Amino acid sequence: MAIKESELYADSARGIYIPQYVAETIKRDRIKYFDSWADLEAGPESESYWEAWDEFLSNAETDCGGKFWQDGDLWIIWPDLAIEAVNEFCQAQLEYEESHKDAGDNFSHMPAESWTNTEDKMLADWIESENIDAMGLDIDQLSDIALDCFYMRSGHMFGPYHKQESDLILAAYPIQEIEIDLSCLGLDGIALDYVSDSCDAYIKGELAYMTTDAVWYAVLTKSAFQSAIKAIKGE
Repeated sequence: MAIKESELYADSARGIYIPQYVAETIKRDRIKYFDSWADLEAGPESESYWEAWDEFLSNAETDCGGKFWQDGDLWIIWPDLAIEAVNEFCQAQLEYEESHKDAGDNFSHMPAESWTNTEDKMLADWIESENIDAMGLDIDQLSDIALDCFYMRSGHMFGPYHKQESDLILAAYPIQEIEIDLSCLGLDGIALDYVSDSCDAYIKGELAYMTTDAVWYAVLTKSAFQSAIKAIKGE
């Protein structure tokens, strides 16, 4: 659902007379934190005109939370709605990437693609240390079994989950940074530009970026591996 966060008050065609136009047209009883109206009414020839305008842009606020921003045009912006919408959406996307099973499954093809003799040796050493009966299968067969029955589990780079002693971690994939498309929020570009520095994520255009120390681990459990071996051997 689109959120209304900005409204054009005066376009850039009014040029240096925008401050004076504001003083002449705005409903002053609805403006807080500014009272130097006479300086604006005096027009650009007044020595205090631009100083008062800077004060207006920095401090003035409508009684419904609107703030003023000028990028040539003069806008009234309601930033709180936009900030809340962006932060909640980005946090939800981050939590998904850090913990949802489907997000973990996006990494599940990678152990097989990067498997080498090093992983063969790691698996063989683990089988020996855990006294697993390989039932006469060679290392290529055992590696295929391992790659068929591991699962992805979430953890963190500086505080991984507490694995069972018998588990074997085949690989670890740090998420590091996620890119989030904000276009589905329906936020207008003016408000998004205004609030970008106030949001939790780094924002560029309609894309947000968040970093995380979360990691997805490819975990092989002893019980799953043993069961898969027995199934292969028909036991």
